[in-house]
Formats: sequence, structure tokens, C-alpha cells
Amino acid sequence: MTAHLGTTPSAKQVFFAAQWPIRLWQAFFCFIAVSLGLWVAPPTADLWGQGGASSPWLSIVLGALLVGWLVSIGTATMVLGPLYRRQGIENGGPFREGDVVQILAGPHKGRITRVYTTWQGVSIRVDLGEKEKKRRRDVFSPVQLLKENGVQPEPSAREADPASTTGRPKPWGGEA
Repeated sequence: MTAHLGTTPSAKQVFFAAQWPIRLWQAFFCFIAVSLGLWVAPPTADLWGQGGASSPWLSIVLGALLVGWLVSIGTATMVLGPLYRRQGIENGGPFREGDVVQILAGPHKGRITRVYTTWQGVSIRVDLGEKEKKRRRDVFSPVQLLKENGVQPEPSAREADPASTTGRPKPWGGEA
């Protein structure tokens, strides 16, 4: 199999593809909520003596963590949604059937393949072979794909070898 060189993704594209904005957003809100919970009910020496899951202090911290996570989910749609949509457009979206794309995240990162359909809203399905299709491991968001121009996709697993799951050469030099 020959090497397929595509566009080198920017740091911003990789950052969004790895879902870092939502991870940081959730961590921030959880941190703020727990900090507020500790400020409202600071731990005292007598609380440490009670211990166990019945400790009121532990209940406050866990409750604050849950509230922070729920608030982060609710606000992420309003704040991060437009950023994710814009990044998907910057990556070449909206993607259509037949587009050649590079996968920017996950176990198939760097692989160049072809879009075969859109799926459930803005999700995209790409050709990674029958095994990945059956397991729905071929579904990506627009921020996880980068449109390629003038590059041929790698052969799908079906084209390379019907028994293969990746269509890539084996590490010891044999063909899959």
C-alpha cells in the first residue's frame, strides 16, 4: 500500500477534534461549583471525625459537582455549539457523500477516506470497512474530519482485503 499524504491539520483543528473545548468547559464549571460549595460549607475539624459517605461535607461536595456538571452541559450548547459549528465549516463542511476527508481524532487519526453518508443530524459516516460500519465506529462529527482536495482516499478495508479490518499494512511488513 502506498502512503497517502494529506493536509497537515492545525493545532486548533486537532484541539477541537479531540473534544478539548467541552472537556475544559465541564472541568471549569465543576471546579467553580465545588469551590462555591466549599466556600458555603467549609470543612471543619469536627466534620473530618465523622467520615464515611454520610458526611454532610462530602454530600455538599458531590452535590456541587453534579450541579456544576449539569450547568456545564446546559450552557455548552449555547456557548460552544456555535464554535463547534464554525470549526466544522472551517474543516470543509458541510460534508457531502463522496467527499474525501482526513480523520483528525480517534484510532483512525490521519486516515484519508471517503464520506458515504450523513447520519442523524450533522454526524458523518466514512468508509472504514464493514466491521467498523456494523459497530458504528465510522461515525464522526464535522470537527473530527478535514476535507482533502486532490488526494485519493486509502483503499477501504473491503477493497484491500475482505478479511482485513483496517486495510493497513501489518506492522511486520506483510500486507493486511
